[in-house]
Amino acid sequence: MRILDFNGALPSRGLQFYVKRFGIDIADDPDCPVSDITGADIADLVRQNTTESWAKVIAHCRRDLCQTVALARAIR
Repeated sequence: MRILDFNGALPSRGLQFYVKRFGIDIADDPDCPVSDITGADIADLVRQNTTESWAKVIAHCRRDLCQTVALARAIR
């Protein structure tokens, strides 16, 4: 992220900001599940400790990973 905020010269932003800013769309990638979960939801889902809640956590993490890889490719 230091590249994206010019070594602290600009305010640091979250992944979703940069994904939107760079126009990254991974909607067609079958390895990147659609998830309506945000990072703010993760702690509660982990506390629920159910199969369904863990599936949502995994889907969210997988989507974040796909977006991070796409962002890295975009700024190369």
